[in-house]
Amino acid sequence: MYPSSILGGTSRGNPSLQAENIVHNTNMKYLWTLALALVTPFVVHAQADTVEINESDLPTPGFVMYHLETCQHCRNQLEFLPTIQEIWPDVNYQLFEVQDQANAAIFAEVMKQFDLTNASVPTTVVNDNIVVQGFNQENLLQAMVNEYGRPMKAPVGVTLPEKNPEFEFRNSAGTNVGGIKNIMNIVLAVLVFGALGYGLYSTTKSD
Repeated sequence: MYPSSILGGTSRGNPSLQAENIVHNTNMKYLWTLALALVTPFVVHAQADTVEINESDLPTPGFVMYHLETCQHCRNQLEFLPTIQEIWPDVNYQLFEVQDQANAAIFAEVMKQFDLTNASVPTTVVNDNIVVQGFNQENLLQAMVNEYGRPMKAPVGVTLPEKNPEFEFRNSAGTNVGGIKNIMNIVLAVLVFGALGYGLYSTTKSD
């Protein structure tokens, strides 16, 4: 799994060199494992462009949320989701984790459909009509009231707004997928070049 030329040579008969190489090899394995973990998301997103999406693959109208497991704003919205489901239990709720290449392709298609320029998560499409980007309780509740009506009762601590015909697209705090990619690309480059440099240095030193 890890290139032998980078892991360094052997050190038979010299306990201090053996111990040094064990530490070196362990560090290199961690570096390569981390590098592979960082590469995987970009491979998946690159492959998403080649995934063929059929009309049957697209979500049906309801509460459709696009999210990432690593996104804190997404986790906050997922924690609030049961409250929305309690208020509107008959709505069709669908979650798409966009790390999955098929889901990423569907998200890209939805962005084109609604002419979205900011690929941020969470992105929520309510009843195939209102888009809410980022997590904001008030915006989500307003979108649900506009599309599915205002129930007479709400859970304790939740105030439902009145229907607002002027409420349309909303964009609040979210995690920009493109920004994450750029940052991770930089981190990945530093790790890879650092691993290569460290490996070459150690190999030269052992020689």
